[in-house]
Amino acid sequence: MLGPVYVFGPEASGTRYVARNVATVLNGNPVLVDGEPWSGNGPECVQTLADARMVQHGSLLENAGDLLHDLDVPVVQTWNTCVHGNPHQRVRINVTAVLDSRPDAIAVIVVRRALYSNLATFGADKFSIYHDDGRWDVRQRSHDRDLEYVRTALAVHFDRTILVNYEDFILFFEHTWQRVLQFVSANATNANLVEPFYDSDAKWVDMCNGKKTFLEVKDEVFPWLLALTAAVVAGIAVSVCAWTAVACCVVKPRSKNAQPKLGDEEDEL
Repeated sequence: MLGPVYVFGPEASGTRYVARNVATVLNGNPVLVDGEPWSGNGPECVQTLADARMVQHGSLLENAGDLLHDLDVPVVQTWNTCVHGNPHQRVRINVTAVLDSRPDAIAVIVVRRALYSNLATFGADKFSIYHDDGRWDVRQRSHDRDLEYVRTALAVHFDRTILVNYEDFILFFEHTWQRVLQFVSANATNANLVEPFYDSDAKWVDMCNGKKTFLEVKDEVFPWLLALTAAVVAGIAVSVCAWTAVACCVVKPRSKNAQPKLGDEEDEL
C-alpha cells in the first residue's frame, strides 16, 4: 500500500489548493468532510476512499495567521494530524524530521514568491499597517526560515520530495499538475478533476502597481491627485471669471438712435 502524501510550504504558498486537488485525483472524486468537499484545511488531514491514502496539509509555520510577532516557536519533528489532530498552537514543522519519522511518506513542497505570500497572509487592506509596525519584517524573516527547512528536506530526501513553484500553475498548468500527479502515483485519467487555477498573484500585482509596498504607490500617486485637484479648481475659477466678463459685456452703452431726454431737447431748441 502506498504511503501518505504530505503537502508542505510556507504560509500562503498555495498548499491548500494543491492538497485538496491531490486528494480529489487520488480519490477519483472530491473528498467530502461533513458532506462538503474538503478545502485542504480544517481538518488538515483526510483519507481517500479509493485506496485509504492519507493526504495532509501543513504550513511550515503552522497556525500563524496574521499574528506574526515572534519567530521563537516550538519546532515539531512529527506531523500526523490524522491521528493526533492539529495542536492548535503556533509551531514550525521540520519537514526533514517528519519524513524521517514516516519512511513510507512522500512530500509535495509548494513555494511562492515571498512578496505575494506575505501580501496574501496579511491582506492588502492591512499591508501598510503591518509594514509600518515592523511585522512585515518578521513575516519576511519567517518566510526565509521556512525556505531553509525546504532546502534541507529537498537535499536529504530528494527521492521523496517534489518542489512546485506556485507561479508555475499560472504559466504551465497542465505540465505542473502532470508532474505532481505522477509523483504521488495518481491516475492520470483523473487529471480533469483538478480545479482551474486562480492567479491571485495578478491581483497583488495590480494592487501594488508593480511596487514593493503600497506606501510607494501612495507616495507616487498622491502628488498627482493634488495636482489634478488644483487643476480642476483653477479651471473652475477661470470659467467663472470668463462667464462674469461675458455677462458684463452684454450691458452695452447707449445707442445714438436712443430718444433724448427732455432736458436735451430744450437745449437743442
